[in-house]
Amino acid sequence: SIVKMESQKDIHYPSKRSLVYDIFIITEKEYLDLEVEKHGWKASPMRIRYHASLLDVDISRPNMDFKDMYDIKVIFICEFDPLNEGLPIYHIKDTVIETGKPYDDRREIILVNGNAVEDSQLGEIIHDLKQTKAEDMYNPVLKQPMKYYKETEGGIKIMCEIWEEIKNVGFQQGIQEGIQQGIQEGIQEGQILSNINAIKNIMNSFNLNIIEAMKALNIPEDEYDKYKELVLIQK
Repeated sequence: SIVKMESQKDIHYPSKRSLVYDIFIITEKEYLDLEVEKHGWKASPMRIRYHASLLDVDISRPNMDFKDMYDIKVIFICEFDPLNEGLPIYHIKDTVIETGKPYDDRREIILVNGNAVEDSQLGEIIHDLKQTKAEDMYNPVLKQPMKYYKETEGGIKIMCEIWEEIKNVGFQQGIQEGIQQGIQEGIQEGQILSNINAIKNIMNSFNLNIIEAMKALNIPEDEYDKYKELVLIQK
């Protein structure tokens, strides 16, 4: 029932955090985001929540009725046990805490434990995803492209071109992130310098001590020590 499938789908909204879905799928009833993760911090609950939120945004249309919202699923296939409970798969849905009954907002999170070994279709897929040689795989749908891209001249050439493109894109993204980080750091440093000058001016103009000056400027108490040191250095 797949209507549309796209790999490495870039979700970008101006002034918001961007996201790239490993695999984005639309079926007749659902929107799905499928991720494959090697690192634990990339499968954090808050990151998964953000993935689910952007699926909802992607579904929505101006003036649409909420009853027309599709079901959504976020699936993380992990190379580790994401919840450390020893199960091969975890299905997560919301519940009402007071009653223990399900709260059906038609959203589901599925976490797959890549360390679990079981005699099932899921176990075979996890096995195949970990292989580096086509001959060691079970599933012919995965086995055939693996053999082509890793063991034939044409496939290897394509993979090298894709890898070069990935490196170039990563380089450009790194530049943009560095620029943005520099801008933010510059803004923060400018604000700190402005606060230092304001503290010194108030102390001199109204004969206040540094604590009284910081209180007058509504500077948070947990930053008092930092500004005491900075004002002292610039005297």
